[in-house]
Amino acid sequence: MQIDAEPFQSHAITAYGPEGVTVNGQLHRGCLLLSSEGLLQPWQVNDANGSIAAEDLAAILEHAAEQAAPYELLLLGTGRTAFFPPAPWIAPFVRQGLPLEVMGTAAACRTYNIVAGEGRKVLAALWQPF
Repeated sequence: MQIDAEPFQSHAITAYGPEGVTVNGQLHRGCLLLSSEGLLQPWQVNDANGSIAAEDLAAILEHAAEQAAPYELLLLGTGRTAFFPPAPWIAPFVRQGLPLEVMGTAAACRTYNIVAGEGRKVLAALWQPF
């Protein structure tokens, strides 16, 4: 899907689909960590079972913990559909007071653009495929 958006002060998702996520006009294939604060890097995941595993969430927690100011929202895009991780996987986010929202990756892309476009601090962990 192609997205037309207002100019961003940070990264903007300009398209997404089966081929990957396009950020500021640049296509990125595979899983991705993206923040309104400038982070744009591959999200190294253990793809042995074809879905998100508990250890995959560690990168999100690690990055969030390194921030001087907390994120207003953490988005976990879980692929074609929303996959709600088991409670023990989410518990570290709750203990640290991190606002995690889980949704399909397409919805996470759209939500990221809305929240970042409002000038709010957001981190998206985007699992592919769509």
